[in-house]
Amino acid sequence: LQNGLTLVLVLVALYGSITAMIAASLTQGMGVEETDYSGVLAREIEEVSDTDRAQQQRYRTDVAHVDSLLAQLPGLTAHVYPIRWRLLAETDDVFEEDLPDLRRMALNQMEASDQANLVTSLKQQDKLALLTWYQTHRKQYITYLNALTQRLVQFTYALQRSDSTGYGVLVKTYEPTWPLRPAVTPVPPHSQQGDYLGVFEQAMGWLLEIESYALVMIIGMVGFGLLGAASG
Repeated sequence: LQNGLTLVLVLVALYGSITAMIAASLTQGMGVEETDYSGVLAREIEEVSDTDRAQQQRYRTDVAHVDSLLAQLPGLTAHVYPIRWRLLAETDDVFEEDLPDLRRMALNQMEASDQANLVTSLKQQDKLALLTWYQTHRKQYITYLNALTQRLVQFTYALQRSDSTGYGVLVKTYEPTWPLRPAVTPVPPHSQQGDYLGVFEQAMGWLLEIESYALVMIIGMVGFGLLGAASG
């Protein structure tokens, strides 16, 4: 039992000592490095979203094409109008509300990372994660609107080729196939100091967050003291 306790004491002492040694080198003269990765992220999102206005206009052009078909067969309007209205509403929601909301959430999270006491590599990692998150959701929204547009045009042409007795069957056939709106996943959290330090992550993260060189030295001395006591 005594040997087991000694081994545990040695391991704890080693862990504390090594943690303090690494933390001391990182905290000496350490301060929050001022960065503006949120500004970089904003520009990158702007580049990714460069075609948004053109995309939005394309969906409206597709709706105008459907309207031209309906003008020739006004009896189809009652069947097509609900999905036509949905496409226009969803297009406006995606480009005027959803994507700007995602952009704001990503930039707010990046600003928090900019202001946090993090090494530059972690801030860069956060920026990449947030850009990927935004790009993924933007792609999902575009895919959703593309599918909705395609089904609307297909549905309109199918109605145009059918006679009035087949309208009800077509409506029942197409209704279950309208695409579903994509769900939004939570914005990626910003990194914590020490995330790159493996088994020392938790203790190191705490020591680096408080930024106290004196406390780090005290913990180091306690660790070495315990190690000496266990060895003696």
